[in-house]
Amino acid sequence: MNDPADSLVLHWQQYLHDAVNVDYSDDWSVEVLATCGSTQDEALQRYRGRNLVVVTLEQTGGRGRLGRKWSHASSQNRPLGLACTFALPADGQLLDRLSVRAGLVAREVCEQSLQMQWHEEPAFGVKWPNDVVVRSALPGSGGPFKKIGGVLVERKASSHGDVVLVGVGINVEQRSQDFPDEVRDRATSIVEVAIEKGMYEPESQNVLSVAGVLCQEFAHALRFQHRDSDESKLLESWSSADVLVGTTQEFVSDGKRISGIVEAIDPWRHIDIRTIAGRVRLPAPSASLFQK
Repeated sequence: MNDPADSLVLHWQQYLHDAVNVDYSDDWSVEVLATCGSTQDEALQRYRGRNLVVVTLEQTGGRGRLGRKWSHASSQNRPLGLACTFALPADGQLLDRLSVRAGLVAREVCEQSLQMQWHEEPAFGVKWPNDVVVRSALPGSGGPFKKIGGVLVERKASSHGDVVLVGVGINVEQRSQDFPDEVRDRATSIVEVAIEKGMYEPESQNVLSVAGVLCQEFAHALRFQHRDSDESKLLESWSSADVLVGTTQEFVSDGKRISGIVEAIDPWRHIDIRTIAGRVRLPAPSASLFQK
């Protein structure tokens, strides 16, 4: 095997297989691709009725919530960002809960990559509905929050039964010049944050290391999710990481734009905002933040 890309794929596949099956359960199979359009689409095609992780070194057609594009940069045949999808049987899975759980796992992975201590101010938060962002804005300012990752959860039918696809994207090694012009002022990466904080450690802040931690943490969260089945506890964890409450935001709901101060968010039910006309409750599943 002379192609360096093939050797890299095999190395990644073995590394991630060991990470996601760290408890020696062998519950997960892992497929690493040199390139693909979307890990969500690939995971659906490759799903065979058991837990599967699909990771790609290059993604050309990634997507997010409501069909939005997800940029996945690479440089000199080396990935700068992480793009992966976890595929698991749909039986017993609540998509809205799983989306919240996956977002919290992605945030925790970012925190771990900076080796944050328990007493330090968290560097990352969650921005409804599915973004992981850097907590760089002043409280109540509403931003700008720089996006570092995102989650997309879908339920699909397959020849091996219904499957839940949990897509996770994390910006890892990108520098400012690697982001497209249209998102450069709204995006950042683990390496960019680490350098800014004087905490850059290339041994742990690279795509493969972050992918390994993500695989391990997601598998752990899924295995022990019954211990966190209390909805109020999961909501409390999400709310403590939320960055929107107390800020002024503009939403789109039922074709209308509504602006106001965010008072409360139940990520799978509703959003309460205070407008000039009074309090308004928006349905969380169908509302979206207005993209300026």
